[in-house]
Amino acid sequence: MDEITFDTKESIARIKLAVQEPIIRSRVPGLSCVADVSTTSKEYVGPISRVTGERVTVALLQGSVTIYEGLWITDFPFLFHSLQKKDYISPEVSARDPLTKLLQLSVFTPEDLALLSRSRIPEVRVAAAANLMDRALLAKLVAGDRAYGVRSAAARRINDLEAPEKAAARLTAVAQLTDQAALARVATEDKDSTVRAAAVNRLVDQAALARVALEDRDSAVRGAAVDRLANQATLARVAIEDKELSVKRAAFEKLTDQGALAQVAIEGKDSRFYKSAIERLADPALLAKVATRPGDAKWDFYSDARKLAVEKITDQAVLAKVATEDMNSDVRDAAVKKITDEAVLIKVAINDKSWLVSLGVLDRLDKAALARVAAEATDSRVRYAAAKRSGQ
Repeated sequence: MDEITFDTKESIARIKLAVQEPIIRSRVPGLSCVADVSTTSKEYVGPISRVTGERVTVALLQGSVTIYEGLWITDFPFLFHSLQKKDYISPEVSARDPLTKLLQLSVFTPEDLALLSRSRIPEVRVAAAANLMDRALLAKLVAGDRAYGVRSAAARRINDLEAPEKAAARLTAVAQLTDQAALARVATEDKDSTVRAAAVNRLVDQAALARVALEDRDSAVRGAAVDRLANQATLARVAIEDKELSVKRAAFEKLTDQGALAQVAIEGKDSRFYKSAIERLADPALLAKVATRPGDAKWDFYSDARKLAVEKITDQAVLAKVATEDMNSDVRDAAVKKITDEAVLIKVAINDKSWLVSLGVLDRLDKAALARVAAEATDSRVRYAAAKRSGQ
């Protein structure tokens, strides 16, 4: 056992061996490892029609208490040619995660971890290194452990332990900075989110703030940038694209520009925001853009947005376009109800794909128009209703 393994059987065997370590048994009495391995598969078109893999679950239990539960599943490639003619692919199962979680328990003392860092099982040494606070011992592991995985884990732990101290020093430095270029570098490049946020809170450079608001991996830092952003186009992008609701909302609430609101109304995928954007829109031309936004041919998720816009529109030309061209019958019907041009109403009554929309028009037509609909409508139910109303 000179190096870490990712083999399913060997990893499970090492976990079961690890829980029998005297220190672990004494600190967590009754600890057991329960593992299950089942077969999974995926079919392909090619010389190998089926490739098999594994679904592996591992749990560490102390009586009825679950200390750790993990799942590994074979990651099948999308295309056959990347399989390199293998008919079996195993997942990368490792004992590191369950054992690292186990050694996080408060029952393990620093002395316990120091002893476990000398275990003959490399994954136990990795788990001990991941929880050690003794930097001198960690340095010894980095310099002398025979397993690369252990040396790497010890090095990462040293970095983690030193990070808060280094971040505190950088925070002090940021508090003295006034140069916008320097602050921008810290705000976009520092590894610590608290340092980045501190720099953001001193930034006024809108381009730098926009970069942070759109790209930072930490939602709190993105939110701090949004609080200082004024650029309406960037705020609209954040409101549309950000995955964190609080950041999206903060950006949306700062929107005042009609064009930016229209951008959210047209491109937004969250109904809470695109509906609110439409409610705040007053520009007729922008409302028309929203009302004529193309729908998805299969699902048309945004018909509600177009309908909301239609309800705020008075322009008869736009209403006529929606009434005759929109793919959704509810949207067309909303437009039809606001149309005053009889020629458009007749066209809808004759040609609409929904006979219910066509029927809704009939009470607004005179006898001559009804007679025309009775003669030309594509749906027999509409022809019949029009004829009846016209007295034919």
